[in-house]
Amino acid sequence: MGKFDNYVLISDLDGTLLKKGNYISPKDIEAIKYFQKEGGKFTIATGRSLNRARFIKNIFTIDLPAILLNGSAIVDINKGETLWEQFIHESVLEVIRDFNKKKPQCGIIAFSKDKDYFVNPEIVTPELGDLSDFRYTEAKASDIKNPINKVVFYSFTDILEYIQKEYADYSDRLTFTKSDVNFYEIIDKTVSKGNALEKLKDIAGIKGCKIIAAGDNLNDYEMILNADIGIAAGHNCIKIREVADIIIENDDIFYNLFNELI
Repeated sequence: MGKFDNYVLISDLDGTLLKKGNYISPKDIEAIKYFQKEGGKFTIATGRSLNRARFIKNIFTIDLPAILLNGSAIVDINKGETLWEQFIHESVLEVIRDFNKKKPQCGIIAFSKDKDYFVNPEIVTPELGDLSDFRYTEAKASDIKNPINKVVFYSFTDILEYIQKEYADYSDRLTFTKSDVNFYEIIDKTVSKGNALEKLKDIAGIKGCKIIAAGDNLNDYEMILNADIGIAAGHNCIKIREVADIIIENDDIFYNLFNELI
């Protein structure tokens, strides 16, 4: 019997497991591999698409399907197979085009079933790092077509309150959230990492397992709330700190977590 039999660890990537430049603390790598050796299962829940998240399987064994696109898809990263997905309400196209008209200096990324659209990629791509593995289509806002899983607005100024107020009439269909510094996202109203976690339990057969979930920003709120042990990483988001069971502020999040749990 291992210390973590019947445990599942689900980690957000950017700002939680990953630091700038896709850096992962060696102590966290060691800690997660120890967790798995002791019977625990590991996967990720991220705002990234499969193209930008698949590198993680070169570092860790990914034991379960991953939650991608902030809960819009559940994907077997090892096989590259989508097991479940939810598209945004079609009215999102109206928001994209209006936002582009009012904020032409901002970047836009729309993740669709067939292609990933970039509006003003020269603004967005420097922040995303190496995109050699990421196939995207440079586009105008008017080129973007449904169905879409997720939309990202990239802005050098904080626009969360602005888009929530400006597009309040869409709030019954769309959720506006923040996933990282400068990244503001739109997903379907029915979608969240927390809801995807419940679907993952059915898909992966882990309903009886103890779920540990870690995240650092507003898009992780429902997942941390729904977990058996919710971990707030860092100090940027007050809301998730309020619902987390454990708060860890330094870079070696999982190293410190497992030292606390053992």
